[in-house]
Amino acid sequence: IRYDAFKYCTALKRLTLEPSLTKTPLIVYLSVGGAPFYYSPLEYIHVNRQVVERDRFGNDMADDVERVGPFCISEKKQHPQEIIIGEQLEKITYKMFATGFYTTVTIPATVRSIGICAFGLNKKLNTIVIEESTEPIQIQRNITYPRHNTFSSSSFTSITLNREISYIDTEGNDFIPTSADEGLFSIVEEWVPNFDELECTVNIGAKVKNILPYMFGLVQVKTVNIADGVETIGKGAFYECGKLTSISIPGTVKSIGNDAFFEC
Repeated sequence: IRYDAFKYCTALKRLTLEPSLTKTPLIVYLSVGGAPFYYSPLEYIHVNRQVVERDRFGNDMADDVERVGPFCISEKKQHPQEIIIGEQLEKITYKMFATGFYTTVTIPATVRSIGICAFGLNKKLNTIVIEESTEPIQIQRNITYPRHNTFSSSSFTSITLNREISYIDTEGNDFIPTSADEGLFSIVEEWVPNFDELECTVNIGAKVKNILPYMFGLVQVKTVNIADGVETIGKGAFYECGKLTSISIPGTVKSIGNDAFFEC
């Protein structure tokens, strides 16, 4: 799909990418400020095929380039949206669903990796479900600009995690957060207009062995439900979750790190 293939399709509201019988990825060509559906008021996006990004000359696009993602739309065209991720979309790439206007995302067990800012710049996203899998999901972190990460503009009220998480940096190396700004679900307060009003419930399933350092730091967490099977609550895992009123820690937990519940 060329970056201008659907240019000025201002009535287009529904998009479905059907699966490929041969599992052949769909190539989407992007420019620095343009994507195929940028001018369309998409309300429904169902992606059931792997997407590979190229620049307009056919070259690979680096994740750190300041560009839009394949399903980004203009702020002037945003409407309430529904996002559905199909089984063939195994890699959610850089800014793939950024600048959206959807409230809920379910990440199926078939997704293997998520790129930087994949769901970023969406202040309406309040519910995330990461479905159960025995395999960890790899999430890329931006160590240069930690606030520009996967969910940094979200308004979380519900987070359900049923799968182990592993982090890599932009070079593909293992990465361990060292501050609350680097946490997976951390919210940037000044980017969320109703931050003080938020109250979030966190549900952590039995497939999760380790709650990683600073994972829920700076989130307005009120209630935490942890299933039997979790063994480690990492350093700063719930750092400055000042609204926390209820938590149940199962007998399987072996260690709780420094500052895990700092200022809760």
